[in-house]
Amino acid sequence: MEKRSKTHPSVVECSAVGIFSKEEGCWIARVFVSLLKDTQDIEQVKREILEIGKTQLLEHQQINGGLYVIDTLPKNTSGKIDRLALRKYEVAA
Repeated sequence: MEKRSKTHPSVVECSAVGIFSKEEGCWIARVFVSLLKDTQDIEQVKREILEIGKTQLLEHQQINGGLYVIDTLPKNTSGKIDRLALRKYEVAA
């Protein structure tokens, strides 16, 4: 999922985390991406990334938990993406 999302030319970095969905009763994927600063049409980029997922990923790998654009992904002290912080990230409804 991350590998496919990174193929978009506007994506600087991305990370996928599992989020438990009470509605679905299972874990689903939520993806966070950081885009190039000069990206003009963020909604178009999101549609394109979701389309990449639909055409190149298996059904159980789909981005069902949403695709969110944030300025920078949180990092831990060793410089790696902090996935625990992303799981707790409050997403505006």
